[in-house]
Amino acid sequence: MGVLAGHNWPVFLRFRGGKGVSTALGVSLVVLPWLTVTAVVPALLVIFLTRNVVIGATIWFAILNVLIVVTGQGTVQIVLCLLITLVVASTYLGRSWD
Repeated sequence: MGVLAGHNWPVFLRFRGGKGVSTALGVSLVVLPWLTVTAVVPALLVIFLTRNVVIGATIWFAILNVLIVVTGQGTVQIVLCLLITLVVASTYLGRSWD
């Protein structure tokens, strides 16, 4: 969560940073590599077909959250994935008002 917060709200850029999707992908690849790759494939297909990264990222987060629960991952992984999803979603919703 610290990596994601540092990317989204960097001190040196007056707390204006990225939206966190690439950082979330990196964290997810480290914590759950096979589930992440499994979820990224359909998301990339959606990105290429629609040319919309936001829709692709939404698909990726949805599939990953479902896979984590269905495959019986631990509580820590489930909570971490849900928190990351909420943080990234809040950055998209928060920036839409700018």
